[in-house]
Amino acid sequence: FRARMSTITRPPEQRDRSAQNRIEIWRGGVKMLMSNPLGVGPGNFDQDIARYTAGRFVNRDAHSTYLCCACDLGFPGLALLGMLILNAARSLRRSMKQAHELPGELQNRVLWMSYGAAASLGALLTYGLTATLIYFEAFWWVLALPICISRATENALADAGPAPEPAPGRLSATAGGL
Repeated sequence: FRARMSTITRPPEQRDRSAQNRIEIWRGGVKMLMSNPLGVGPGNFDQDIARYTAGRFVNRDAHSTYLCCACDLGFPGLALLGMLILNAARSLRRSMKQAHELPGELQNRVLWMSYGAAASLGALLTYGLTATLIYFEAFWWVLALPICISRATENALADAGPAPEPAPGRLSATAGGL
């Protein structure tokens, strides 16, 4: 993997053929996006890439979730994808903060689910740099999972009721004690 990845920085004639083709497809995709800032339509990257690569690549995948989204749905679609990703990250962060208000075992469950979802999201978003995931159902499930965890955490907090009052004579963390 490392040896193959290192070929990307080499001059075009020394690159792995697959890596060189991918870079040329990405360049064609950028041209496609600049020519069609509102996109070419969902699922049309494969059909239209030939026009932007001088016919060299016909019916080829974008090999990038972000480029495929941008080309298919334009800048508005890319912005929407970015907002969905940020919302998932925000939801996970909120769940992790709120988990500390939950009782012991429930707190651990929420934290472990949040950590797992964060790792899945990070892995999938990284994988999306070199693979097209926009039309795979699992991609959308991983983006939705943080919202589900956040909602479950909010429900658990509501069920748990208000936080217990600190014992008299002791300072709490919120009252400046820690």
